[in-house]
Amino acid sequence: LIAYAQGYFRYPRGADLQTIASRQKMGRTTFLEHLKKAENKLITALIPHIQLFRQLPEERRRTKGFARDAG
Repeated sequence: LIAYAQGYFRYPRGADLQTIASRQKMGRTTFLEHLKKAENKLITALIPHIQLFRQLPEERRRTKGFARDAG
């Protein structure tokens, strides 16, 4: 959340790794390690949902109300 809040994922980036790490009082490589672990957890959690979505018929995926129906 820290990297997101400071604009790391924006284009162009709102802050670089060194700046964010310094604000957190940790080394750049340590912060990067934490960031990569968090990204991995997020992607791992999202993949099953993406795979399920891809299995839906094409017309269902294009339905405007899909997000509302899925919740």
